[in-house]
Amino acid sequence: MQSIGARQASNQLGTVLDKVWQGEPFKITRNKRDTAVILSMRDFEMLGGEAFLLRRRAEAMQQERQQLLASLDALRTDAEQSGLTESVLEAILNDKP
Repeated sequence: MQSIGARQASNQLGTVLDKVWQGEPFKITRNKRDTAVILSMRDFEMLGGEAFLLRRRAEAMQQERQQLLASLDALRTDAEQSGLTESVLEAILNDKP
């Protein structure tokens, strides 16, 4: 696997993509640290790329779920502190005109 600096990869992106398309992956470095890998879609899929993307989506959805639950808890606390209990809410809802 060929290693290339991020700036050089940016400046030579067309050439890098041509080589990747031909099956040669590239390791991208930034400040002498390994940062990323560019590989063909075929190689990505062979490495389980779809599963990776699905895991990332699932993680994002779980994080959103946790944020929503935290928001609901905060709303419940605010309502209770304002005196809006379940029984008060039921009374309001049952007293329809």
